[in-house]
Amino acid sequence: LAEKAAGILSSNGIPTDVHVVNGLPFPDGWLDKVFSAYPDGVVTIEDGLIGTPGTDARGFGGLVMTAPRPDGVTVRCVGIGDPRIAPSDGHHEVWDHFGITTSALVDAVKSCAT
Repeated sequence: LAEKAAGILSSNGIPTDVHVVNGLPFPDGWLDKVFSAYPDGVVTIEDGLIGTPGTDARGFGGLVMTAPRPDGVTVRCVGIGDPRIAPSDGHHEVWDHFGITTSALVDAVKSCAT
């Protein structure tokens, strides 16, 4: 999804990179480098619970959202906000149900620049 969203954004004049994070903890200073490299904003996507405004941010997105960052660096998170009811046909249906889509990523990246 992220690769497809980056292609759409880049073809519309919004250069976009994708970083795959497949383990924690981050190396010392890594997140600081990400924030300095992307001063307009950072978007996370995960197929896990990210929480809601009422429950606060959780998961990888919560970690990124609550990390100290320079002023002006926006963080948007795409993932599962409220997992109480979901389809069980497969992960693609679950992603669609919770809005974990290419379109949601494109919109989240665009919202960082506004």
